[in-house]
Amino acid sequence: MERRTVLALIASLALTASARATTVKPVASGQLRTEWMENMRRYNGVVYYPLSGPLDRYPFLVFAPGMGKVAGDYDALLEAVASQGFVVAAIRASVPVRSAGSSDYLAMMQEIFAMAGRMEKMNRERNNPLAGRINTHGYGVFGHSLGGAAAVMAAGGDESIRAVINLDGDLVGEAQKVRPQQPLAYLVSEHPSATGWLERWGASKSERRRESVWKDTCGRSAAPFRARMGGMQHADFAGGGERSIAMSAALVSAFFAAHLGEGAANEALASTLRSYPEIVTLP
Repeated sequence: MERRTVLALIASLALTASARATTVKPVASGQLRTEWMENMRRYNGVVYYPLSGPLDRYPFLVFAPGMGKVAGDYDALLEAVASQGFVVAAIRASVPVRSAGSSDYLAMMQEIFAMAGRMEKMNRERNNPLAGRINTHGYGVFGHSLGGAAAVMAAGGDESIRAVINLDGDLVGEAQKVRPQQPLAYLVSEHPSATGWLERWGASKSERRRESVWKDTCGRSAAPFRARMGGMQHADFAGGGERSIAMSAALVSAFFAAHLGEGAANEALASTLRSYPEIVTLP
């Protein structure tokens, strides 16, 4: 099966989950690359966007990849989200450029802010296909692994971020100290099978730590949401099967639709959960 056919199938599956809860229909998505200089640094991004649709202006999301990953590794996920009425601006670099005294989390957070600023400029550029089509009155942020933790940190430092999703990123160090007030979702994968008692004990201890950190992190959130993605491993957010990608895209789209308020009913999230019973909500 050709790649475009696979992506179209994934987008269709993702849409089915929220078809009853949104007025946005699946559309073809396009891509464009952007490169710019800012403060003596070069930035790169890939923008996924709807080629057509019912909205004059689309909400935009910034996506941050995991360490060692690039935007293209998430093509299926990001194209599926874009097909449901979002402009998705993905950071292209797999390893963020660190300044002296900075960490990978802080460096990726700066990449997120730079990408958001770039989207506002693209919206004003005359010859840009997205000119005037982006709703720049607040945006959403999501990311995988390192990028997911950086997305949470970014929400704590920018009030124009209206919602954030962490795809299985572990909150440690400075990322553990952030208390975002925006709607916050944490989508976690299943633990790899542990055979020995020591492995099981370690996995249980890690899960308890993550749960404790989540309770602290989401304490001030206007709408906290945590769920386990049944049947998915950590890497599946980038290169999982059709069902995994469709499930992830549907949940990401539904959460942002509910909290960015662009033509979607409040039932979007509930509809997605009904369509994918392997998604288990967690406290």
